[in-house]
Amino acid sequence: MKIAIITPYYKESTYVLKRCHDSIVNQTHTDITHIMLSDGFPNDEIDTWEKVMHIRLPHTGDYGDTPRAVGGILASSHNFDALLLLDADNWFEPTHVEIMKNIHEKYKMEIVTCSRTLRRLDESVMGLDKESDGKAFNDTNCFFLSRKMFHLMNSWAYKNPKEGIVGDRYFWNAVVASGEARAHCPTPTVNYVTTFAYHYLVNNEVPPDHAKIISKIGDQEHNTMHNYNALNKAIEELKTKGKVKYRDMNLVAENGNIKIK
Repeated sequence: MKIAIITPYYKESTYVLKRCHDSIVNQTHTDITHIMLSDGFPNDEIDTWEKVMHIRLPHTGDYGDTPRAVGGILASSHNFDALLLLDADNWFEPTHVEIMKNIHEKYKMEIVTCSRTLRRLDESVMGLDKESDGKAFNDTNCFFLSRKMFHLMNSWAYKNPKEGIVGDRYFWNAVVASGEARAHCPTPTVNYVTTFAYHYLVNNEVPPDHAKIISKIGDQEHNTMHNYNALNKAIEELKTKGKVKYRDMNLVAENGNIKIK
């Protein structure tokens, strides 16, 4: 089976990009091409790597959604049998592609999902992610799509660019709306480096300084990215100055999102 792995990248270091790519090259399933698409900042070293199709795109500002859509088009036009998605700062376990392919073939499922392991920036293990369960939600990095389902990749492109920050939710909604049966593998063969405050909070850890949240503040129409600690500090300062009406207003983790209460 001829399989494409689609990875958009932005300004990640060569070390991070190589970590991602090496996890593809070292897969036990060997008929693989890594489609790496730059989002405005191409790394020329990638051209020297094996099993790679390197595509240079202008910067889109939609968190890699347009590059993912272009990758889907390339997977189709180059006649791949299946595709998987992998963000540049994450990596697969060596058996990931083979396991997903085998489930597809054994159970005749056109969409296969799997669990992921959450990791801190130093690559240490935080734990199993309970959010990405293939039922209520599934992370972008944890999908296998057969050629029949390549059309779902359109969901990365045809939406308001300002919603790129929650493009994974658009993709998940498209998967669910397709009505296609799915198989889920509980084995966590995807390593996800998280900077989301939510993951630290639900694992009873203090979010680090770099932790972020995606939320709508006040009357905002679209979701935006915020530094968790900076926002929490700003809210506390407003409360101290008497500018926040609700004394119980704070940030809480709820159903995979950070909400202000």
